Amino acid sequence: ADEVGLGKTIEAGILIKEFLITGLAKKILILAPPSLIYQWQDELESKFNLSFTKKDDPSFIDASSHELLIFSHSGAVYENQKRLLMNVDWDMVVIDEAHSLKNPETLKYKLVKSLSKKYILLLTATPIQNNLLELFSLIDLIRPGMLGTKTQFKNKYADDPAMRKVNPLFKDDLQDILSKLMVRTTRQQVKKYIKFTDRNPVTKILTPTENETLLYNRITDKIRELFEGSNVGIFLMNTQKYISSSTSSTKLALKRMYENKLLDTNEFQELLTLANKIKIDTKTKELLNIIKLQKNEKFLIFTEYRSTQNYLYEILTKNGYFVEIFNGSMNLQERQEVVQRFKNNAQILIATSAGGEGQNFQFCNNIVNYDLPWNPMKVEQRIGRVHRIGQLKDVNVFNLAYQKTIDAYILEL
Repeated sequence: ADEVGLGKTIEAGILIKEFLITGLAKKILILAPPSLIYQWQDELESKFNLSFTKKDDPSFIDASSHELLIFSHSGAVYENQKRLLMNVDWDMVVIDEAHSLKNPETLKYKLVKSLSKKYILLLTATPIQNNLLELFSLIDLIRPGMLGTKTQFKNKYADDPAMRKVNPLFKDDLQDILSKLMVRTTRQQVKKYIKFTDRNPVTKILTPTENETLLYNRITDKIRELFEGSNVGIFLMNTQKYISSSTSSTKLALKRMYENKLLDTNEFQELLTLANKIKIDTKTKELLNIIKLQKNEKFLIFTEYRSTQNYLYEILTKNGYFVEIFNGSMNLQERQEVVQRFKNNAQILIATSAGGEGQNFQFCNNIVNYDLPWNPMKVEQRIGRVHRIGQLKDVNVFNLAYQKTIDAYILEL
């Protein structure tokens, strides 16, 4: 559970090599997010001289026919693959980005739980993202029953019903158990022998134009009018997040509201006309200024929505920048090619959350959070893409938000 960018993949490689050489393991399965399969294969080949097979290799036969196998999380849960993987007695199973197993009800969790395995290694920089139950789920994969049942764990270690706080009476007890199962190295601990560059956060709370403010407020008022009382919360927050991202994502939100009969034709046309008056977003102007000030530097821009990603691609390309996009709809090869083009030629990569985990972008030292995820752990994952071992420059983190919007409120929190 080392912090982001400290080399968990390499540590796993050292363990895998050790287990193979000493004969403790012969059959090893690595489960990783689709976007990291190539990276895993390359790291193990180039640094440890280990040839792992992945599904799209010409030599691939099936999921049960290889002693050293890398498979994607999502590919492994398909019924035919799952059946084959479960037929093998694995000596070691390695799970990358293991926080994705936090929910025991998912197919992924159930598969990992039921695999035949002697040893299991979980890798995640963010073992808790929301509450203690996630930690319980991960530990239960390593040592089933060590923390008791879910109810026993909750009653003993949680100090609130949502399980967001540790009971102070049993904090040391929990840490003692975790110390037997978890290795967590922090940047602070390794600073004495690894030099990390500085991280410079720059937060820009922007004043929207009159039309942007009017559009945001009118959609907000409409939702409050439609959902009076307690039902308004989540729907309003999600829509506000959409409409504070970009005018492009706002138009999409309006279209969905219209299709779901939350707006009549007149209201829809009126709000769409107002949206069309906004030719370029204030956030986009600020982004262009930031890039212009460092015209030869590379930028990694994160947005929450595909519609905003496409809008930014169009604007930045029109302004003469060489831009690539990275998102969850791309297959493994497309993602790999995008990363290479960003490294070699492109100045800007615009990524959705798919680019926020596991990728190595040490050759870039500017991150823009064009939209902010609600979970600070996800922000840390994003920054960790560039602020990691091998980064030679100080890292600039630009956070953009409109004043008096949900993004500004999230930033404040």
